[in-house]
Amino acid sequence: MDYAYVNEAAFIISPYNNISLGTILNDDAAPVFSIQGGSVSEGGSVAFKVTRSSDAQDDQTISYKTIIGTGDTASQIDFTDSQGALVFSAGEYEKTILIQTVADYNFEDNETFSVSISGISSGVQVDQSAATASGVIINDDRPSLTVTGVDVNEASDIAPFLVSAPVGFTISLDVEQGMGVGY
Repeated sequence: MDYAYVNEAAFIISPYNNISLGTILNDDAAPVFSIQGGSVSEGGSVAFKVTRSSDAQDDQTISYKTIIGTGDTASQIDFTDSQGALVFSAGEYEKTILIQTVADYNFEDNETFSVSISGISSGVQVDQSAATASGVIINDDRPSLTVTGVDVNEASDIAPFLVSAPVGFTISLDVEQGMGVGY
């Protein structure tokens, strides 16, 4: 009895010069591969965990590649495009894929991209509901405000200025008593 997935095996028994041929049927379920995503701040590496559900006697190889899938918000400049293969030997159940992200100075929402896996070697099964995983690039940039045109007119007690902010960013001003704000 074993607990590792193997191909069927044949054997020969030769008692007293009689020859018999038999086949050992594999009753172990084939391992199934899946992938889980992760998150990291801009400029770091997102760790994707690839898992094999059970052991196998032979090496098993899966391929992976980065993609921008439906609903993903990143662009190709936000991470290093990558593809490759992972080889799982007997006794290995988990491997990690690291995808480097690119730091920028833009105030933006968190962005997502995906990594998908597929089988290369014979007998490799991929859980299709877990064949693609998302990586989240966490925005670590702060919005910046720009104040321009500050000229004080002492005769009228007016100091006009312009405040600019990124689109979607709200500016609030507290006005002290006796001061006015014009829009």
